[in-house]
Amino acid sequence: MLSPHPFLRDQEIEPEEAQAPVEDTVVDLSQAPMHDMVDGALITGDLNGVVVDFEPEAGSQMPQTVGDHDENLAKYLIEGQLAQIAQTVCEWVETDLNSRSQWYSRLADGLQLLGVVHKAAKQEAFKLVENVTHPLIAEAAVQFQASASSELLPPGGPAKGVVLGEKTRELDAQAERVADYLNYQVTVQDPDHYLEGDKLLFMQALEGSQFKKVYHDELLDLEVSRWIRGEDFIVPYSAVSLISTPRYTHRQYINQNDMKRLQAGGYFREVQLTLPTGGRVVGEDAKLADSRDQAEGKTDGSSMVPEDAEHTVLECNCYFDLEGFEDKRDDGEPSGIALPYVISVDYDTQTTLSIRRNWKENDGRKKKRVNVVHYPYIPGEGFYSWGLIHLIGGLGEAATGLLQTIMLGAAFASVPGGYKSKDSKLPGNSSLEFGVFKEVDMTSEELERSFWSPDFQGPSESMFKVLGLVTDLGRRFASTTDQSVGDGSNTGPVGTTVALIEQGKKVFSGIHKRLHSAQAEELRMLMELDGEHVPPEGYPYRVPGADRQVFKEDFDDRVDVSPVSDPNVFSSTQRLAIAQTVVQRSDASPGMYDRRKAELLFLKALRVPDPEDVLTAIKKPQRCDPVTENAYLLIGKGIQAFVDQNHDAHIAVHMDQMRRLEAENSPLLDRVATPSLDHVAEHTAHRTRVQMFAQMGIPMPPADFEDGEEEGGYPQMSPEIENQIAARAALAVQQLPPPPGDEKAQQLQQQAAELQKQAEALAGERQQVEGLKEEAEKSQAAAKAAQRELALRSQIEALKGRITELGAGNARQQVLEAAVRRVEGALTKTVQGKR
Repeated sequence: MLSPHPFLRDQEIEPEEAQAPVEDTVVDLSQAPMHDMVDGALITGDLNGVVVDFEPEAGSQMPQTVGDHDENLAKYLIEGQLAQIAQTVCEWVETDLNSRSQWYSRLADGLQLLGVVHKAAKQEAFKLVENVTHPLIAEAAVQFQASASSELLPPGGPAKGVVLGEKTRELDAQAERVADYLNYQVTVQDPDHYLEGDKLLFMQALEGSQFKKVYHDELLDLEVSRWIRGEDFIVPYSAVSLISTPRYTHRQYINQNDMKRLQAGGYFREVQLTLPTGGRVVGEDAKLADSRDQAEGKTDGSSMVPEDAEHTVLECNCYFDLEGFEDKRDDGEPSGIALPYVISVDYDTQTTLSIRRNWKENDGRKKKRVNVVHYPYIPGEGFYSWGLIHLIGGLGEAATGLLQTIMLGAAFASVPGGYKSKDSKLPGNSSLEFGVFKEVDMTSEELERSFWSPDFQGPSESMFKVLGLVTDLGRRFASTTDQSVGDGSNTGPVGTTVALIEQGKKVFSGIHKRLHSAQAEELRMLMELDGEHVPPEGYPYRVPGADRQVFKEDFDDRVDVSPVSDPNVFSSTQRLAIAQTVVQRSDASPGMYDRRKAELLFLKALRVPDPEDVLTAIKKPQRCDPVTENAYLLIGKGIQAFVDQNHDAHIAVHMDQMRRLEAENSPLLDRVATPSLDHVAEHTAHRTRVQMFAQMGIPMPPADFEDGEEEGGYPQMSPEIENQIAARAALAVQQLPPPPGDEKAQQLQQQAAELQKQAEALAGERQQVEGLKEEAEKSQAAAKAAQRELALRSQIEALKGRITELGAGNARQQVLEAAVRRVEGALTKTVQGKR
């Protein structure tokens, strides 16, 4: 029989299956690919067809494998699972928002302290000054923004390359390519980067914590970093840091057309979304949102056309145990450990738009990737840091109250009010007009009696003193005064000036170091994303005056990037003072400093655009003939000697020019003398090396006398090779012919040769004498041995005769026999030694 399901009208089913009534089910084929559960049946398919499994096996709700690591896993989950995930994320966010309600209220009060939001006066008299706010907080925030932006957002870009490990020319060039590309990204490709950073710095000073998210923008197809308002970055109550927190959420607002583009491009799941309401997330403090609208001059959302309403998307970076994609133990069973994901949910419809893995593809430990950088002002005990509204907000309120009171007192003292008698003949409330005299039906005496004005006193001096004290306290804390430098004498030592600046900027110095560290992390995140998205064949781009190209392998672990800002330098004044000190020291010790680099440092501190163009360009001289070189010397142009030139000819031509200028008593001699002698010395150095290595018969290693260490250093060699060359050079020196025309040198060489012959003859004679002496010593030793042998034989014969005389049985016979044996032993050794 046919299935009762509308989408299975033409399919046969078994009779026993047909007995169970099945309700009609509507299948939305616009959601493709589709995975859904209806009455226990798994429905999968797309626009080309639908498959229904009435008895799905356990774990068959979604495919177990997907293609790309960064693929949107939401399209593989059934709608019931996606709805549950969306509900969980929304509950998390609402709970986290409610736990921060007092923090949101404090931010709203901060806008009033800033002076961009005004609250109605509670007393009628203060309505005259209700819009007056003391600029203490605003001044501190603007000063901080101006100082920090000049350091963190230089016009040429914030990044500089760093080589990790030993430096080489190759690694230096690689680090330069990476830094140039990052600077090109944030200054040319993404002009919003500077605008976003500038906004962040102002709000950071005011509120304390601001954030930047580093990610690949699917619409721009570009790696970007975007500012996140403090209230739009939501963390749990127990959060301490971005790394340790179990989740953090970015509440973002996406217009309807961009939402459609993201769905069409596959970044978000293609699902029908209702028209956004533009409402706020439950739990958000409405006071802060109203204050934001008032500060920007906006009215409520009812004035928007429906097409302008934006989708509220919650992008939650969290740990989740996703069914079907669970973490597995070694035995293949789920471990129950939640893995890091990025889940995006449309808040109005509570629809899951995307679920993506949040760890690197080759990371077996599945470590969470953090794509947000925290920019703190003054760190507090918890997650959020403190800003000016927290630290000197009370001083700002006090300063505003004092200023309003002073202005109100001055107004009453200048234009006083009072009381009018009921029996006066003036109708209603009469007011004076400047330059106008009005007629009244009253005499001067009646006018005087009909009006009474209290004795209004102007603002007291004590109020001005208190206001000055409060202002000074706030400025001193926020480091907004440069009194010690700006109003002081400029004739003092540079070191004293730097010390005064550092003393007055201690608070800002600590903040700047935190900014430097945060920006370094932001640049590293950008570099990591570039390494993932730059094509392997390279990415060409253009900068003013040059064509550049960066390669995928450039973004490896051999190089790094860091901000061009110096964490120990926090103002242009301090940088200029340090550069001036370097210039002064280079003048005092010229032999120890590179004067051109000192000037370049000074120009950079002055923020001179393209300082290299201001200084004289360093051009490496080209090779030419000695006559042309003499002409260059006369006009002050640099020349250089090359190793394969005719050094004798060059030296002769240059020395001839110097002799002629000297004979003519030419004033040009002073101009060419020093460079000519230096050039001749360079030729002499090349000639000496060529001759020495030719004499030694070994290849000559390269040596760059012009660039030296700046071009990578002189060629390095092992100590063994260096010692071998030194020994062979010492021998070669003795064999080199004397310089031509040097008679004294020739005489000395001849004398040295004669002395050498005499020394060799003496050595031969000495050897003969030593031989004769050795033969005489041997003959003398043989004579002594023969004499000793005769003496020993005589002793033996005498002892044997004595034994015979004593006869047998005599007691002394054994002693004499022992003496004979000892003498015979000595005789044997003597005979052997003689042989």
